[in-house]
Amino acid sequence: DYDRAIALYTELLENEPEIKNYYWYLGLSFLLQGDEIEAQTTWMLPLFEAEEKEIDQGQKELISILEKEAIKQQENKVYPLAWTIRNHLKEFDPDHINNLLILLDLSIKLEKYMEEELSELGLIELLQQSDQEVNEDLLLWLLNNIVLYDPRTPQLFDLIEVSLKYITKKDEFYLIVVPTAIKIAYNLRNNQLAIKLLQLCLKLEPKNVQILRHLTSFYEDGKHSEKA
Repeated sequence: DYDRAIALYTELLENEPEIKNYYWYLGLSFLLQGDEIEAQTTWMLPLFEAEEKEIDQGQKELISILEKEAIKQQENKVYPLAWTIRNHLKEFDPDHINNLLILLDLSIKLEKYMEEELSELGLIELLQQSDQEVNEDLLLWLLNNIVLYDPRTPQLFDLIEVSLKYITKKDEFYLIVVPTAIKIAYNLRNNQLAIKLLQLCLKLEPKNVQILRHLTSFYEDGKHSEKA
């Protein structure tokens, strides 16, 4: 009952306007009701009037609240609402890698995904430069979904390459990359990209016989007999 929630938080703010949490939950109530502009306005009001230290603390509180609500909506499979919340979360914390991974996954689920999103979100650069703790399962899940969506995605190679430093579950990684390389080589007739993808796998395990076997076949098909 979002109308009731809005009325209650509005009343609470009239009595205790200094309590920032009321603004965060009032804004969230507006967002859940579908009024994004009112939600943004409500969140920004206390931030405009706060000092720098208070702004930082306030944003952390709001980010935590939005994160919890996004998880709840995902668990309930209300993906459009989860996607909306995570987009707003991105506005307050644009470098939060795990949020971006989930946001891209939701975009694919909702058929909103566009190739330029990887560039616009700056995910590849963040993965390359960041020392954040990245959820490996999320990363593998996203790689798999992007591969299934379109293995010809221009930035796929770069995304896989920067993901290497986060990969500990090598077998799961190979289950994504090797079939993709095979598809690219034989269905899409792009031997060079297929070879580059398998060479990335060799960075994890230079003597992996399975990878070397496929790589040999790709070299042979590409008339690179000496390399084969």
